[in-house]
Amino acid sequence: MTPKERLLAALTGQPVDRMPYSPFLAYWWEEQPKARRDAGQLAFLTHIGADPLLRGFGAAWKVDFPGVEITQATSQQRRVETWQTPVGSLLLGYQYSPMGNTWFLKDHPVSTAEDLKVLQWIYEHARIQYDAGVDAEVERIGQDGLLL
Repeated sequence: MTPKERLLAALTGQPVDRMPYSPFLAYWWEEQPKARRDAGQLAFLTHIGADPLLRGFGAAWKVDFPGVEITQATSQQRRVETWQTPVGSLLLGYQYSPMGNTWFLKDHPVSTAEDLKVLQWIYEHARIQYDAGVDAEVERIGQDGLLL
């Protein structure tokens, strides 16, 4: 079986020739030498004999929010993102974690009925488009792995 066939079979409960193995490289990957990162996760996972299950590389859909102005203000280990709309604004508060080298959502944007009305307006005006660039990436990976 190819890595893609093995992963798809395992995910759908079908028989496999061997147990698929695909470590999730998040957080670890960013700390690897530049040459390894430049070669890419597909090459690395193939090199170690894994079945590349590539996750976290974006979405097949692009979402635009016309009429929404998004701004950010960052101060030390705190970031506030504001989504301003004609019917009000939403605030998202993030906290930086040095240990994880990432930002975590700490203050959620919807906590009142008024916030929910703003979110509803955003959803009703969102424009969603398919990103055909994903097709090229799926084609590039071929049978060597599975892109989620």
